[in-house]
Amino acid sequence: MEGVIKKLKALEGKKILLLMHHNADIDALASAWVLKNFLSKKNIVTIATCESVAKQTKKIIELIKEEIVKDPDCSNYDFVTVLDTSSTEQIKAAKNLKIDMVIDHHEKGDLHAKLELVEKQAKATACIIYKILKKLGYKLSDIEKKVLLCGIVSDTAHLRFADKATMKIVYELMGDFSFGEILNLITVEEDVSDRIATLKAAKRMELYKFAELIVAFSKLGSHEAIAARNLVKLGVDIAIVMTKKDNELRISSRGREKILSKGVNLAELFEKVGEFIQGSGGGHDLAGSANGKVKPYNAVKRFILRELSKKLGKWKRIKV
Repeated sequence: MEGVIKKLKALEGKKILLLMHHNADIDALASAWVLKNFLSKKNIVTIATCESVAKQTKKIIELIKEEIVKDPDCSNYDFVTVLDTSSTEQIKAAKNLKIDMVIDHHEKGDLHAKLELVEKQAKATACIIYKILKKLGYKLSDIEKKVLLCGIVSDTAHLRFADKATMKIVYELMGDFSFGEILNLITVEEDVSDRIATLKAAKRMELYKFAELIVAFSKLGSHEAIAARNLVKLGVDIAIVMTKKDNELRISSRGREKILSKGVNLAELFEKVGEFIQGSGGGHDLAGSANGKVKPYNAVKRFILRELSKKLGKWKRIKV
């Protein structure tokens, strides 16, 4: 951390790009925006995303009234910091990609820079940004505290996965506002397209049983992350949803907490899946994803089943 802090203090008179992953989530935006506020005192700072931002993130953008650049040209900037991102696949839409610094909390992927601060024990990148700015002596405004809290709460499933260190940060960030305000900011009602995607995924899913664990596979044209999350809510222990777009295969997964006791870490699993589809993958222990070249659905499914069997033993197909 000291190297990153030293560099951030030294930046002056630079054009800086803070780059987020595709479909940027609230944690990525919160981290980028508060870091921008610190750096903007001595530099010109731009926040950018690749391809899009998540639906939930748009609500925070409206709150902070921040302009987000899409698919930036990195050659236009003196210093590029990538936030909340572990793989190059997640930022491939950026032009003339160069990376000077990485700040992240995911399992280490194929993203590399001269300066890297990757704390996979941190529950959100916003936690890391908070610790950096605290060491720098930066005094957060109430809205900055609120936005960082949104990033932390959203990335920990409403603090369900928060640990002692995370709760300490949450306590320090709580200002003269209620926790309900944070929940309202990060909650977006699923629209018709989200619900239709979930229903399609449920209709198309194939179920496999490893002892007492149920694994579901499905495929969609879009909304794979939302569908995976909702299939877990329906009752499966691991949900894996694939989407093909042009020549790209995108896979999202979600899992219940009990899979961790069985030795299954979805970030580690999907790092291997990313290699299998000649792309990249990673994520969190209960939320893995991979992007790469299109391969037959059944080939990818068999690969994942074989990898899961190394931890869970034999599987059998469940007919529904």
